[in-house]
Amino acid sequence: MTDENVSISTDTSSVSISYLRKNLKDVIARAGKGERIQITRNGRVLAVLVGPADCELLEQLEGARDFAQYRAAMSADDGGGLEQLRADPDG
Repeated sequence: MTDENVSISTDTSSVSISYLRKNLKDVIARAGKGERIQITRNGRVLAVLVGPADCELLEQLEGARDFAQYRAAMSADDGGGLEQLRADPDG
């Protein structure tokens, strides 16, 4: 979503896998409205179901992180090229 006025909820709840199986439609609807749903088995979180706005924000954050890592690598590049990497792969 490119709309800067998008409100992303921080409401998080947990459901067991057995509850999820019985109430899949309801759980998906809740996630679609912005609720983050932790899916658990024996009290341990296995996955988190998020709505489209949260997913898009996560993708934007990953893209920003990747770009920052690229910029850091480019500024650390001494121009030695492939031969230098082959000669000293540990840097």
